[in-house]
Amino acid sequence: MKKLCLDDVIVVEGQHDAQKVSQVVEALILITHGTHISNEFLDQLEALSKHKSIIIFTDNDTPGKTIREKISKRVANVKHAKIRDKQVNVGVEHASYDQILDALSHTTSFSEYHPTFTMNDLYSLGLNGKPSSATLREAVSYHYRLPKMNAKALLKALNHLNISYEELETLCLNQSSPQ
Repeated sequence: MKKLCLDDVIVVEGQHDAQKVSQVVEALILITHGTHISNEFLDQLEALSKHKSIIIFTDNDTPGKTIREKISKRVANVKHAKIRDKQVNVGVEHASYDQILDALSHTTSFSEYHPTFTMNDLYSLGLNGKPSSATLREAVSYHYRLPKMNAKALLKALNHLNISYEELETLCLNQSSPQ
């Protein structure tokens, strides 16, 4: 089945939820890892919400509702996606392709996805394949309030932030130069 592309950030509860959602859509997917959401994670969502819509896509159980409440209290203008099933309370990781698509389509409109960056760009900017790449990736992640990431994950995140190559290049040059 074809993957659809979203220009939004999707927040899910666990790794299996993220894997399932990523089978249906291409989007930046962040994981809360349970109900104990750190202030750092909430800060990241607040920063991302200035550029992107945030979709909270958790199960309809008590932990899922707790996550929705915690994020909604801190981050403005979040959207909520919920699996709808008349027969049973289905969790995100057990939902079908159509159920996930239905839940997400009722929160946002799908749009064309045009990635700005390639892995070659990350290499050219020093974010991959060089001795100092991990340190530079960490600085870039910190600047955009993203979690610490490997090159592949950072590539995906950067392509969902609507930043230009020039902006990222300037940031990398400033981080690389001696302070």
